[in-house]
Amino acid sequence: MISISDYQEDQQSSSFTFNAVLDPSNPLGFLESAFNFVSQNSNLFETESAEKQIMSLAHSIKERIEAEEAAEKKKRLKQQAKKKAAYEKEQEKQKKLVPNTGNGMDMKNYSWGQSLQEVTINVPIPPGTKSSAVLCDIKTNYLKIGLKGQPPIIDGEYCTLAISV
Repeated sequence: MISISDYQEDQQSSSFTFNAVLDPSNPLGFLESAFNFVSQNSNLFETESAEKQIMSLAHSIKERIEAEEAAEKKKRLKQQAKKKAAYEKEQEKQKKLVPNTGNGMDMKNYSWGQSLQEVTINVPIPPGTKSSAVLCDIKTNYLKIGLKGQPPIIDGEYCTLAISV
């Protein structure tokens, strides 16, 4: 329903007030009222280019709306792709984290198993490696194992070793 107040000329300037309520089921009725108001209070429709100007304005508004919708759709698709990638990464991680027969994990460079009383870590080293070439640092919550001159095979806190490597 369109509700247009009385047109009142502002005495401080030569502008007019237009108040209306848009009925979403009849937007063209609202535009008709607005165009009638403009035609009565301006010389817009006296020019031959008025129709082209109005069509150009309507076209630019439509293009802006379509561009905003396209940007929003692109944003949604990007967010969906991120969520899907995170989900797939989590699924892949869960697939990789399958316990071995020793109730532990088989990692890339080592394996471990556990019972209620102990944890066994197996780190394969090349045949013929001397004990003096093996680095082993065991702390309360930290373990570092490797070979001298090479990056550590295990390096981290106990609770994060299986997940981070």
